Order: sequence, then structure tokens, then C-alpha cells
Amino acid sequence: MAVELRDILHQRVIDRCWTLFQDGHYPDAAHRAMEEVQKALRDAALAPDGLYGRRLINWALGQGKRVRLVVPLGEELQEHARTLFQGAFAYYRNYAAHEGDAITEHICARVMVLASELLDLVAASSRPFEGLETIDQLVDKGLFESREGFAQFLRFMSGQQILEDTVDGFFEGLYMAGWNDPQMEIVHDLGLIVWGTQDIIPSSPEEALYGDLPAYISHAELTPAGVRALELVERSASRCARDETGQRAEADDT
Repeated sequence: MAVELRDILHQRVIDRCWTLFQDGHYPDAAHRAMEEVQKALRDAALAPDGLYGRRLINWALGQGKRVRLVVPLGEELQEHARTLFQGAFAYYRNYAAHEGDAITEHICARVMVLASELLDLVAASSRPFEGLETIDQLVDKGLFESREGFAQFLRFMSGQQILEDTVDGFFEGLYMAGWNDPQMEIVHDLGLIVWGTQDIIPSSPEEALYGDLPAYISHAELTPAGVRALELVERSASRCARDETGQRAEADDT
């Protein structure tokens, strides 16, 4: 069975590069494909905006014991993934960005396929939760307005319920409370919230026949990492409050 090029490309590559490719702008299409990888890597790793290329890859995929984005398929492949990204950036991204004259239609197609593979790898990776540093990164990225805002969202999510597959009510409540989809996605990606499912068992034959009960209910709860995150914010806030109280007392004494 023949496979069409577009069918195996990542959607971000299609959105940003396909028109350029069709119009014959092969160096530009190849460059933009690799730029999409860089943007995805930065967003997934919560990296500072000023990091690019090798520095960004080392920040995200780790150098030594520091890993902010864990690739799938096993810990022993982490270093190989870092090498893969570094090679792709050094060979294709840098050449496409600064020269690119020799990038033909076929080379461009291969670069877009490679970029799609790297984008899929980024999407399949996970972020380990590291404590207040990670929370502060979320605040710096604008995903939450403050540490306390982050904690409020965890409290909101904990105990949320979805009847069977009816998610409209949950999302309506999410938006009405002032929260959004990226916030929900990030706490799942960090492993702070998990959804459990509970079957609903009628208490009597009559309730089974006429009770119109849902078959099951899904409910959100904090993972151990989520509990730890909430405790970290609360302890930090308490410590700051004590420090401010002490400073005011010292000022009054003087």
C-alpha cells in the first residue's frame, strides 16, 4: 500500500510547512519544521525563552543527572535521545537556518518526516515533578498567576467528577471557575492528578430498573506528587507569612 507523505507528517509540520513545501520553498519548509521541534521541546520542558539549540536540548533532555523531560522506552535511552536531537539540530536545523541552498524536494521531505518523529517523541515524553522550582516555572510561563493560584487549581481539580463519558458539565465548570485546558493538561503531564473510575451498583432491583443511574463515575484525585506539591506551596506560604510577621515585629521594636 502506497503511503502519502502528508499522511505521516505531524500536524504541526503540516500546518507550518506543507504550503511552503508545495510551493517549492524547500529550505524554508525544512527550517520551519525543525523550528517547530524546538518550540515543542521548549514548551514541553518549560524551558526559558532564551534557550536555543544545544543549550535547550541539554536543558530539556538532561546532561548528567539533570533531566526535565523523560523520554519513553526506558531510562537507558535518555542519553541516546539527547544525541538524536543534537544531531538533527546540528545537521539539519543549523544548515537550513544559515545556508540551505542544497536542500532539494527529497531532502526537505526527509527533514519534515524526521521533524515529525521528533515531535512525536516530545509529545510522548513526560515531565518529572521537582517541587517549588517546577511550580515557579509554571508561573513564569504564565500558566498560573502565582503559586497560590496553582494550589487553588489543584484543590479545584481534586474531587471533580464525570458521569460516564459526559464531560460537558465538567468542562463548563472548569471554564466558569476561571481555569482552562492547558492548566488541566499540565497537572496531568506532571503526574499531579489522576482519574479513577468507580462502578455504580444499584442498592435494590427497583433502583436498577427505574433509578436511571450512570454505569460508572470518574473522579479526579491528587497523586502522592500532587499532595506533595500542595503541601510545598502551603508550607512556603506559611513560612513567608511568619517571616513578614517577624520583620514587622522587628520594625516595631526599633
